[in-house]
Amino acid sequence: MPESTRKSLARRRAQFTGECLDAARQGIGRGKTLGLDECTPTQQQFRALFALGFFNTSRTESTAAKWGIHYLSAYTITISPRWDRFVLIAEAPDNVTNYVARSQSSLSWFPGIRLEARYGYGSFVLRHLPTQTNLVITDNRSGKTLGKEGTCTRRSWIDLPLDDRDEDLLAGIPRWSRDAQKLLAGLAARISLRDPDGKWAIGQCFWDPLQRRKFDDRPRGDDRRLVGEGDSWTLEWDGYPYQDDLFAALTHPESGISGVGFEIHENVCKIFLGSASLTIRGPRP
Repeated sequence: MPESTRKSLARRRAQFTGECLDAARQGIGRGKTLGLDECTPTQQQFRALFALGFFNTSRTESTAAKWGIHYLSAYTITISPRWDRFVLIAEAPDNVTNYVARSQSSLSWFPGIRLEARYGYGSFVLRHLPTQTNLVITDNRSGKTLGKEGTCTRRSWIDLPLDDRDEDLLAGIPRWSRDAQKLLAGLAARISLRDPDGKWAIGQCFWDPLQRRKFDDRPRGDDRRLVGEGDSWTLEWDGYPYQDDLFAALTHPESGISGVGFEIHENVCKIFLGSASLTIRGPRP
């Protein structure tokens, strides 16, 4: 790909993701795309699992709700998906890491995650043992892990293999089809996406960056539920984002998931990809 094309795509990607130009450039796809969904098969599997944890809150019946990573929506995070890693650029990386990295006192965490390296005071490289792929949490705007490599005795490192505590939290996770995995992974990659023209924004499923409603008219509630099996999945929620915003993020001609189709029936949207479908149902502005 010519360097001029790569730079142009990076600038356009940054307008959607909120990344700095350097971070966006590292995530540009091998084709002429923004690269939000281009990744290794194992990285896509990891993102699908991340979506289950993030979009299932504590009141749902999903096993993934027990992981506790839905609390990440309360933090300011820029999602920076790369070919072989999922990067979270966070204002409070240590706090964000606490929700996904296992420690001796953890009541919940992302099962199978172990700390692989720590750099400086704000960069963490974690490895998901079941998929052998990386999650990076850092406060560096480029998404790079900078600083002197250090240790952290409070968290479990990769020399701790999968055990019963991990298996208990993974038990009951439904199987999904190949096309459904792409849809679920696509949800994870768009948690912080926004429209450069100011028509929609996801806002980590916590707030409306566009502030389109008065305080008294805003959606109330923070419950989310992402359930399904095989080809058929449903996402329901009662807070942010607005349903139309998430629909736009998933189907946008530039930043949406490539190849998706859709149907709209009254207040329900259904996204299709191959043989898989994702029904989305949430508040409307």
